[in-house]
Parts: sequence; structure tokens; C-alpha cells
Amino acid sequence: MNKSILAEITQVMNSPLFFASTEQRKAVENMHTCRTAARGGRIVQCPNCYTRTVVYNPCNTRGCPICSNRNKVLWQKKVSKKLLPVSHYHLVFSMPAAFTTTWLRNKKKVAEILFKSASKVIAELRATTGLLCGSALDFQSHGRGMSYKPHIHCILSDGGINQNGKWERLRTLRYTEMANRFHEIAYQELLKQIHIESLPKTKDIKDNEWRIYPEYHRDTGKSIAGYLGHTSCGAVINLKQTFDINENTIGFSETHNGKQIETVLGKKVFVERYLNHIPPAGLVTIRYYGLYSNQHTDELKAIRKEFETVLETEEESVIDLCPNCQNRMYTVVLFPANTDPEDIEQLCSHGPPRLLGSHAYN
Repeated sequence: MNKSILAEITQVMNSPLFFASTEQRKAVENMHTCRTAARGGRIVQCPNCYTRTVVYNPCNTRGCPICSNRNKVLWQKKVSKKLLPVSHYHLVFSMPAAFTTTWLRNKKKVAEILFKSASKVIAELRATTGLLCGSALDFQSHGRGMSYKPHIHCILSDGGINQNGKWERLRTLRYTEMANRFHEIAYQELLKQIHIESLPKTKDIKDNEWRIYPEYHRDTGKSIAGYLGHTSCGAVINLKQTFDINENTIGFSETHNGKQIETVLGKKVFVERYLNHIPPAGLVTIRYYGLYSNQHTDELKAIRKEFETVLETEEESVIDLCPNCQNRMYTVVLFPANTDPEDIEQLCSHGPPRLLGSHAYN
């Protein structure tokens, strides 16, 4: 997020008539210090040309685009390593638009209900097929133009372990039956857990909006993980977007299905939507079930051997590359938060032209 956008968000948020929760204000405050000396960092050095550079620590605030770009890379690597080398389904579980206000008033509870409902529908496949499949579920709250659209993305393996411990492909999924079951479970949970005043009137609920959008991928599901990586980890906008800031509006571009789409929103609406899309504290937005869950780690390892898959041993980290020769750089000095910029500059420009032996680390 460039500083001009962050400044606009802060300006609107601090206006007398604008309401933002303490949690939201703290999130924006943290974003101001992301990748700055206020958070400390490290000096990294190239073992080839001895170039040194500064890497400041991220704020790791959920919803911060600066952090999320790094977190997306880590998440994509993690998910891709977990997925088996088989085809996967990409399912999207959505709820009627009439429940938007319900979600805004009960964000964490509605997300938990969607997770529970979608995961139960997937779990019931084991009862009907006898197969232990693997799935990864990801909660997202936004649609085009930063609109409110709470939904669940699901990566589901096309197959699972049968009663004999062997791999067997799924038969064709019955999407209509699954959507009806999702509707039934989710609606009952909403009635049970949400106060009646926060629920929409029955006449306003369009039952045909309880949907499951299916796609089938033959490339081990990594393309699904790549797609979700662009919109996961809590960031609704990213650094690559073009922003057009005027006195009363903020325009931005998005890519959907390979097409560039421009959206213009009033500043207050933009800030409201951005803040509301920051996941509430304590909500785990990415979860694993079935064969991909920690409960079935041994079964996953065993069945992976049948596919003769060799897992990548690369560390789950983002590697710092030398700006001059593109070699991997290594950490040689750590410095704490609020270190004086002159001291940081001195650390970066001085010191032995080599790694510090046993003191060097990633």
C-alpha cells in the first residue's frame, strides 16, 4: 500500500463523523510502521560481492498489503507442498446477499458458520463414497470493487483413501445436492447462533443464492492455490494496483478473468469497505480438513509415496536476493525497533567484507 493511500485512509478514519473500532484503528496504526525502522530489522549481506542492504521487519497486521504480498508467497508454497499430485476441484460456497448486514454485525460468528457448514458438506462425502479426501478451505469476505461477499473457497482432491488404504478417484460430485445441504446446515446454524434481529426477513432471502460454484483442475491444484494466493491472507488491495485519488473519490483497478476492471468509490465508502474486510482478531481464515488435516499426517505421507512425489526441501521463507548479482543474501546483523537511522546506515555501510562466520543466519 503506498503512503498516499494510507494517508487518505487515516484522514478519513480520523474525521469526526467516521466510526472505526479500536481494533481497526490499531491495524491502520501498525500499517504506518510496516517495513520501517520503527519495527526493527536486519542487515543482509551477499557472500559473493559483499553488498549489504537493510531489510525492515513487517507489521504482520492482517489486511496489510505490504505484509500480505510476502505472506501470499509463503502460503502458496505451503499449500502447494501439502497438495497431492492429483486433480482437484475448486468449489466456492456462497450465501445470499441478504445476509451481508448479518455478517457485518457478526463477522467472526458468520465466518465460523460458513466454515462449519462447508466442511460438513465435504466431510459427508466420506459417508457416501467411503473415501478420505483432502480439502483446504479459505474464507474471503470481498467480491469485485471491494464489495461485501462473504464466501468459502475449497480445494478438494479428486479422490481419497478407501477402506483398503488405496487411492481411489471420486465419482462425479452432485453439486445441486451439495448446495442444498450447505443451505440447510448454514441456515439452521444462523437461526441457532445469530440474534433474530440481525437476520434478514425470509422474503428478502433468495434461496437460489445458496450456491456452490465448481471448477475442475487437472494440474494438482497448484493453479487454485496460486489464484487464492492473490486474494487470501486478509488483503483486499495490493501494491500492484493503480490508485487514482481525487478530492472526494478513490479509483482503483482490479483484474478479473484476465480483464482489467476499474472501480471508483467515494473516499468514505472505500475506507469503510477496506476496514471491514480486515479479518477480526482470532479468526483463522485458512483451514485444512480430511486427508490434508494434521489429524491424518501419517496417512498423507503414506499415500504420497504411492505417487512417488518428492517434496521440495526449500525453506518456507522469502529469500533476500542481492540487487547486484542476484545471489542469496544472509543476515549478519539484527537491530531492534526504533534504532536510529544513522546507526542503521553505519551498520549497513561498515563491517568486514565477509559473512560473520557462525554468527550469520537467515
